[in-house]
Amino acid sequence: MKKISFILFAILSISNFNFSQFLEIPQKSSEFVISKKDFTSEKILNLLFNGKINSEYSAIAWKPYPKENVPVSDDGLVYTNVDSVLYYKNDTLNFALVVLRSIEHHEFGENSCAGCSPTEGMALFVEEKSSWKLLNFNRSVSKLGQGGFVPRKKIIQIGNNEFVFSLNGEELAGGGPIGTEYEYWFRLNESDFSEIAFMYYKSEVADDLISVIERDIEIIKSDENEFYELKMDSKIIIYESELDENPKIKELPSENYNFNWVYDRFILKTK
Repeated sequence: MKKISFILFAILSISNFNFSQFLEIPQKSSEFVISKKDFTSEKILNLLFNGKINSEYSAIAWKPYPKENVPVSDDGLVYTNVDSVLYYKNDTLNFALVVLRSIEHHEFGENSCAGCSPTEGMALFVEEKSSWKLLNFNRSVSKLGQGGFVPRKKIIQIGNNEFVFSLNGEELAGGGPIGTEYEYWFRLNESDFSEIAFMYYKSEVADDLISVIERDIEIIKSDENEFYELKMDSKIIIYESELDENPKIKELPSENYNFNWVYDRFILKTK
């Protein structure tokens, strides 16, 4: 049993973000393979985008489609760099997930205001002998983070051969309670990077601005199903005042969630 501490699990929430799909895998297999010795940021960007490397920004500048949901700079181009590369493996294969970061550039440099979120893209590669072969690519998966930075990220196993890419960060006032932490899960496979779960770590209780609800999620391993089951334990921390150092704690009934193939996400398990 693997335990991950989350707080408020909004399984069926509808995201405010437009997770547009722009799949751009070349048609010939030889065109989307990079040798391990050449698996550098510049080589990756040149493979994924039709553009020109800008050495000043360590990014590639490329022209978006009309009305594409990406951060377009004053010159009409999008500037994308490799934020990080995360590696993981299933029973038989090794994978490399390239996390891409796009942000507007203006006359004086990056638009990195406190509330400015970059656009995150992803490219998934599989190891083949001495090379990395591109399996899936989406240059506009999410728009999360602050100050131009991609949120905290990691890969989590949620099934026997199922993995998700996790983005975990904080919201500013106006998007939720001040200091509210969130986490998005994006499924990793060769067909799509769909968002299959969204959680809040902490949320204010309605009509009570000083009490909060907190939740923990356990990932329960099982060989019976392709996806593991999730167990959610919840509690409400009730404060009498903002200075209350001994709040009351009310435990809530546990809930279990299974992955639903129709909705393509985790939903509450019915009895």
